[in-house]
Amino acid sequence: MTFVEFVELFKSFSVRSRKDLKDLFDVYAVPCNRSGLEPAPLYTNLKIDENSSGLQPDLDLLTRNVSDLGLFIKSRQQLSDNQRQISDAIAAASIVTNGTGVESTSLGIFGVGIQQLNDFLVNCQGEHCTYDEILSIIQKFEPSVNMCQQGLLSFEGFARFLMDKDNFASRNDESQENAEDLHFPLSYYYIESSHNTYLTGHQLK
Repeated sequence: MTFVEFVELFKSFSVRSRKDLKDLFDVYAVPCNRSGLEPAPLYTNLKIDENSSGLQPDLDLLTRNVSDLGLFIKSRQQLSDNQRQISDAIAAASIVTNGTGVESTSLGIFGVGIQQLNDFLVNCQGEHCTYDEILSIIQKFEPSVNMCQQGLLSFEGFARFLMDKDNFASRNDESQENAEDLHFPLSYYYIESSHNTYLTGHQLK
């Protein structure tokens, strides 16, 4: 198994283990022919900034269609449809409980269109995005070229968007350690841990 194939398999497991995101997707998803969009490709000229990976470009590899890791990995394009289907089938068969129940997450049957994605961003995320910003989200995270050109997010694209580093509860790049501050005795540091918060009674002594 190559590294690209491993990453693709990891993506399949990550998406299919998020039943909570599938339930959320089902709230906003509509049949693709009812999304309010024309069937012809609409958005082919929108450019994605491939150099805006921040301090954690490695995380982009798991969620976005582009990466500037220097590896030039665009796994959805490099892998054949058969290879992707194998990854999808392995993940779907391995997750017995609490899975999404979707063998192929980019079948193109249901999708979140621009209007539905805007409703989700406003009502659930508290974000107000422009039309072009919503298109940028779709083109950045939707792995299916056909759905991407029609301005649609499949479940996989929707899940990848929500699991992206831009939607983390906290920004890891804001707490980068300074190596110069790590040479003092252990007693000089405050260690943040929730390991003992469940202890009661004599266990606290």
